[in-house]
Amino acid sequence: MNGIIQNKLLKFFPTVCQGTSNKLNLLSQADDHYRALMKMYSNCTVVLENLEITHVGENYDLSFLRSIEEVGGYVLIVINDVNVIPLENLRLIRGHSLYEGKFALAVMANYHTANSSSAESSIPTGLRELPLRNLREILRGGVRIARNPRLCNIETIKWHDIVSKESTNAVITSESKPCDKSCYNGSCWAPGPENCQKLTRLICAEQCSHRCKGPAIADCCNEHCAAGCTGPLATDCLACREFKDDGMCKDACPRLMLYDPNLHQLVVNPNGKFSFGATCVKNCPHNYVVTDHGACVRTCGDKTHEVEENGIRKCKNCNGPCPKVCNGLGIGELAGIMTVNASNIDTFQNCTKINGDISIFATTLRGDPYTKTPKLDPAKLDYFKTVKEITGFLLIQAWPENLTSLSPFENLEVIRGRTQQHGRVSFAALNIAHIEYLGLRSLKEISDGDVVIKNNPRLCYTNGNYWRKLFRSDTQTIKTRDNLVQNRMCDGMCTEEGCWGPGPSMCFSCRHVSRQGQCVDSCNILEGMPREYISNNMCLECDQECRTLNGTPSCHGPVCHIYILVELITINILYSLPNLILYIIFQEAYVMASVDHPHICRLLGICLTSTVQLITQLMPFGCLLDYIRENQDNIGSQNLLNWCVQIAKGMNYLEEHRLVHRDLAARNVLVKTPNHVKITDFGLAKLLNANEKEYHSDGGKVPIKWMALESILHWTYTHQSDVWSYGVTVWELMTFGAKPYDGIPAQEISCLLEKGERLPQPSICTIDVYMIMVKCASKNRYKSKSVQNIRLFTLSD
Repeated sequence: MNGIIQNKLLKFFPTVCQGTSNKLNLLSQADDHYRALMKMYSNCTVVLENLEITHVGENYDLSFLRSIEEVGGYVLIVINDVNVIPLENLRLIRGHSLYEGKFALAVMANYHTANSSSAESSIPTGLRELPLRNLREILRGGVRIARNPRLCNIETIKWHDIVSKESTNAVITSESKPCDKSCYNGSCWAPGPENCQKLTRLICAEQCSHRCKGPAIADCCNEHCAAGCTGPLATDCLACREFKDDGMCKDACPRLMLYDPNLHQLVVNPNGKFSFGATCVKNCPHNYVVTDHGACVRTCGDKTHEVEENGIRKCKNCNGPCPKVCNGLGIGELAGIMTVNASNIDTFQNCTKINGDISIFATTLRGDPYTKTPKLDPAKLDYFKTVKEITGFLLIQAWPENLTSLSPFENLEVIRGRTQQHGRVSFAALNIAHIEYLGLRSLKEISDGDVVIKNNPRLCYTNGNYWRKLFRSDTQTIKTRDNLVQNRMCDGMCTEEGCWGPGPSMCFSCRHVSRQGQCVDSCNILEGMPREYISNNMCLECDQECRTLNGTPSCHGPVCHIYILVELITINILYSLPNLILYIIFQEAYVMASVDHPHICRLLGICLTSTVQLITQLMPFGCLLDYIRENQDNIGSQNLLNWCVQIAKGMNYLEEHRLVHRDLAARNVLVKTPNHVKITDFGLAKLLNANEKEYHSDGGKVPIKWMALESILHWTYTHQSDVWSYGVTVWELMTFGAKPYDGIPAQEISCLLEKGERLPQPSICTIDVYMIMVKCASKNRYKSKSVQNIRLFTLSD
């Protein structure tokens, strides 16, 4: 989010801000640090993450903190010299994350002692008052208040009224003042009657579940309330323990889908809402991702990836292997890590997307003696060349001296800014003495957050008009300062929008067209090689099968005007066939046209003339069954095993595409060359849907002696029944075309198989090869990975 998100749909939840996780680190100059705090927390009601108030000097005004009512993580108040930190309206600290893994509230070392020998100057300045007068509850975590020599009254607080019973506190202070006389329980946050501690648990009746507004039973708060209440209803809570939905506290947000008992299915709930922090919202913030479970998240879970549907980012299951998504700083194993360094750089190899942040500091390059981290090999920054998206921010404050641009990020396309440095910056390049241009030539979007580029004395090409085109919010800004101002011009191939550096490959947009990321005058439409066509102002190569034409385009897209004849074909002419048979043939044609594998015969086309003509690849040596019978004396073991491997690969491809052949046999394998065979004849083939595991046939004429036992008995076909047929096909090859179960009537095959009879071992077969045939026809083949396991031919021989 960009500091503060205004969500007009939330009447009771007007402003939300991100928070930080910088702990004790000061990442900018004092004035810049203060301005970042003020921009993030002004008018902020709820801090989603941590509230960290650190390194604030004596004369700074922190009155903008008065609006904060709730913090999702921890509150850290450390190393400040200011007198008062006015968190007067803070009611609830949730403690989703804890400082040092233990503390939801940490107030430490808020003083400053001047460097002088005089007695007066040795008196420290610093925090005097912490008026948390409305803090009523800390849901998780303890409290540590230590080394604040001028802070008063904190030791009077009854912390057991605020923290949970499981939490521990360490409250230490060196100075004490009495509370106002009106503080009946003797505890207060600061002088004055307005700073008396208000108890909401220790005074409650036994019947109260959590909090109360007084000692009577009628004063008990609703069970969903946190931090107290003004009445007994779920709408009377000062804060919500779990979720707030239009001013009412609930244990969960309304579900997106409801079960309809009449339709017996899930239907859309018109009142459904998403969970965003501790609030129910009708729509997630624009830069968050929506899950099917109804949550607004920054990153998708395992086996899912981000897609955009109708302008909304959603988490969807991956179709096949997911792109490699790596955790960035602040996420997973890198939680709490502030910078990329030698100890974690290897985790970014081959990543296409980084969930989290990327920060490169001086300690990245020179190492860190304190943590015993060695210096980084600058060449390893090239790991980032595969990265196309960063969901958090990109912060660069140091850079290898041999690199004059940010070239390791040249393929970065999107910075989403779901987390931001100082809660406002999603991309920054600061204090790099030698960098000359940014070089982010693939960057197309900065979804949220500001851009800051300053104090880079040799940096040029930063004042282009392209920044507004990158932004997705009207509140985003670009700030450049103290960079080199020269009249360096972008390449003539670039438009007036600007460029990322010198040369035609660095244009933000091209004046004419682009070829492979480089702006050019024109494409090879009528001359030049290779011939090209234009799509979205890009020069794309014509298909290799297109014939090169002179004086006219060779293509207008992926389809050629004239094709080069790339292979000989076979035309099968079908005469006067009944409609039912034609329908079956069209079904086969559909299947044959959809496959693309070197060991499967592909349908090239179909002509609907007075006779139907099927055009397929020419297989000049005919079917494999006839070939082995006619060439038995010239076929060696290597040929036989090679064919078995190729058939196995083709069948494995069919299984991967959820296709059951149902008629695999040597007669349905064609020979293109003596070293290359292809599976054909899909007349019985059946595509399975994604949720189907088997296909039930309606009967008809079928090849009994090649069929699995369950197919004969129950007309059930699966990938495992194809495994059975594969074993019979291998047996045909090893017997040079013998007929399986020769002399046995087809009607007796099932009884024979049920008794355990199988095809005999061919005379040329070793026991290892024969056992593969036996395993293909075994009952426990269902325990295997179906067709994939028959590819062990490629390993064993």
